[in-house]
Amino acid sequence: MTNSFLRNFLIVAISILFIGFVTYVVYQVFTPSPEVPKKGSEERTITPVTPETTDLPIPNAPILSSFTGERPFIQMIWNREIADYFNIYRATNPEGPWEKISDNFPQSAHTAVDYDYPKDVELLYYRITSVDKVGNESEPSMISSIRIRNN
Repeated sequence: MTNSFLRNFLIVAISILFIGFVTYVVYQVFTPSPEVPKKGSEERTITPVTPETTDLPIPNAPILSSFTGERPFIQMIWNREIADYFNIYRATNPEGPWEKISDNFPQSAHTAVDYDYPKDVELLYYRITSVDKVGNESEPSMISSIRIRNN
């Protein structure tokens, strides 16, 4: 008699635990939770970042590290880690006038190719400036010259 009593007791106890577990799971799954706004659905006011709203230091000038000048293009490489964007300037004379040939070039592309350079010259000058998120522009890099080789 003891074995059958113990067996029945265990069956009832396990059944109660199982029913309690199932009830808990069903309650958690089917009970609505408090209304939580979905990501992106809540109303937000976004203040644009401008020099007036964020006072960032002016970035350092980049360093042009490599040039390749063979017709039909000139390739430039510089240290990209120092800023968010870069402006690239070109001139036919080291004193200028300087033409901005690329405006807000992204940091992810630390190399640029100039296809539209003046074809009637053999020597060109380049300099680059760093630009931060709010548009602060650094002083220009040192001027670098490149002699264009004919293929």
